Amino acid sequence: MSEKGKSLSVLCFTHLDGDHCSRSGDVFWFEHAISRQSDTRVKFDELWVPAAAIVETGLMHTDAKVIQKEAKHRLREGKGIKVFSSPKGLEDWLRDEGLTLEDRKDCILNAGELVPGLSVSGTEKAEFFIHCPLCWKQDEEDEVVRNEDSIVLHATLREGSRDSRVLLGSDVNSETLSQIVRSTKRHKNQHRLEWDVLKLFHHC
Repeated sequence: MSEKGKSLSVLCFTHLDGDHCSRSGDVFWFEHAISRQSDTRVKFDELWVPAAAIVETGLMHTDAKVIQKEAKHRLREGKGIKVFSSPKGLEDWLRDEGLTLEDRKDCILNAGELVPGLSVSGTEKAEFFIHCPLCWKQDEEDEVVRNEDSIVLHATLREGSRDSRVLLGSDVNSETLSQIVRSTKRHKNQHRLEWDVLKLFHHC
């Protein structure tokens, strides 16, 4: 358990497999449930999840369900959340909630974009470029494939005059990685594939 008053600026769940979210329901302070709010829990200003975490049905893992409820709550409210990618399934979910992609455009990010509000030249000294999820891939599959619909980020961290690059690979497989590489090169963003530190891909 956390110390009283401990908090995070961002909490990111790349996807909702149990090995990526286990026990989170006991550790973090969640807005959607009074039963998961106490002085011993870690608060977080912003939650980062893939669109799959919103639209997936039939979740079995208890903590995955908690995260999904929190993500849905924050997206309904339109604050404290970033959802990565905008597949048709997310558009459908928003419509069922009486909302549109336009209504929540400040909460939704797509591959090829930088996460707003963070900059290597600002006080954060960090920026995050989004490689995945690929919304067209989700639309083609027409179902959630957690590993392939997970968040992959390229982080640049600045200390003094030096930039360090980190590729956060999540759990995508070689096929999705190949698609990321092709898309990144096509858009002439090859520098977003360079890294000093690599978090190995689950299917490495």
